[in-house]
Amino acid sequence: MNKSELCQLLPHTGKMCLIDQLLSWDSTTLIAQTTSHLKQDNPLQQQDGMINSIMGIEYAAQTMALHSALLYQENYRQEQSLQKKDSGYLATIRNIQMNAEHLNPSLSDNTHPLIISVSLLMSDTQGYCYKFNITRHNMTLISGQLTLFLV
Repeated sequence: MNKSELCQLLPHTGKMCLIDQLLSWDSTTLIAQTTSHLKQDNPLQQQDGMINSIMGIEYAAQTMALHSALLYQENYRQEQSLQKKDSGYLATIRNIQMNAEHLNPSLSDNTHPLIISVSLLMSDTQGYCYKFNITRHNMTLISGQLTLFLV
C-alpha cells in the first residue's frame, strides 16, 4: 500500500497525512513507518523546527484510524449490512509516557524513521480503544492509550 492509498483511508490530506508506509497489520495490531518527522514542512513543527513528543499522539491517532479503516474494509466484504461511520473523535488519552522531548532527532541522527505500533484493546459500534508505542532507532519516544468515539 503506497502513501496515496494510505492517505485515502485517513481523515487528513496533504502534509497532515503523516503515515508513509504500512509495515504489517492483522485484526488486532498495525505497525506503520514514517519519515514525515524529518521533513522541513511538517505541519506539527514548532517555530524552532522541532516536533514535541506529545505530537506523537497525532501519529498514533492516524495509525489507529488506518487500522480501523482496514478492519472496516475487511468486515464490509464479509457483511454488506455494516454502516460506516464517517468521523471519529479522540475521546481519552491515558497512561502517556514520554521518554524524549522531541520526535525529530538532532541533526547528527536524522535518518531513522518513526515506527508507530498500535494494538486494539477494545472495539464496538461506538468506537475503539488502542495502546500505542512510537519508537525511533529502537528507543521508545512516547507510548500510551487512546480511545476514539465514532459518530
